[in-house]
Amino acid sequence: MNDKELLQKIKNVRTAVKEIYGNVNTITYPIYMVDWLIEQAKKAERYEKALREIANEQEVGEGDFNADDVANNLIATAKEALEGTE
Repeated sequence: MNDKELLQKIKNVRTAVKEIYGNVNTITYPIYMVDWLIEQAKKAERYEKALREIANEQEVGEGDFNADDVANNLIATAKEALEGTE
């Protein structure tokens, strides 16, 4: 099952529980679903951190002496976020 399908399954469980029991404070999910949601939250934090670092980088113009270094650092930041390293 891919990520999109698993997210849809989790949403379906939530919807079904809400339809049957109304507004409840607790829903029991299988551990693999909870673990997956935790991993998604970690990814989101990592991506946000990388995007903020990229967005805060000072713009460089074409021909700037350090443009290649800046671009390479930003590429490395993006790769690290995608790979799960910090």
